[in-house]
Amino acid sequence: MKTIKIKAYTFDELSKEAKERAVEEHREINVNYEWWGFILDEWKQKLESLGYQKPEIYFSGFWSQGGGACFTASVNILKWIEKHKAKTRFRKLYQEIESGAWAEIKIIHQSHYYYSTSTVIECGGHEELSEKAYKQLEEIADWIGEERERLGNKIYKELEKVYNYLLSDEAVIDTIRVNDYLFLENGSRSFCLN
Repeated sequence: MKTIKIKAYTFDELSKEAKERAVEEHREINVNYEWWGFILDEWKQKLESLGYQKPEIYFSGFWSQGGGACFTASVNILKWIEKHKAKTRFRKLYQEIESGAWAEIKIIHQSHYYYSTSTVIECGGHEELSEKAYKQLEEIADWIGEERERLGNKIYKELEKVYNYLLSDEAVIDTIRVNDYLFLENGSRSFCLN
């Protein structure tokens, strides 16, 4: 058996060139896991607070032609109307649903991509709905079509912002320091345990 001794350095003990190498070799250290979980959880709560039930968020990215985000959900129509302060505007539909008439709106994914427009809005109502209430249901569906696109774009921009931060020198260096990584003099990672 041979014993080999090596000198190991903390990140702060490295030369400027060695630090640059260490950062580049560890550039993706913060995105090698499902880093997006907390963002999607927060967005699901926001969507639910707006009246979207059981939202599922899908995304792909970044820096490619197919990058984007969208979500699917069923809509709690009464809650959605209340949260959008539109009770007066959609009074007839609101009253009829509250009285037991059936109506539904769903956001359904229909593409291989996850753009904010990769979903469709489906709405339906029981024949019990009056003509006026059904027209209001269709108007809400149009409004939701615009909203799901705006929200999908906001979700994507937030994911992209966090992703870019996680790849930044600052975030990589923080992770290196917090985990007490050790390096060889040239900045490559030491194989010794720390």
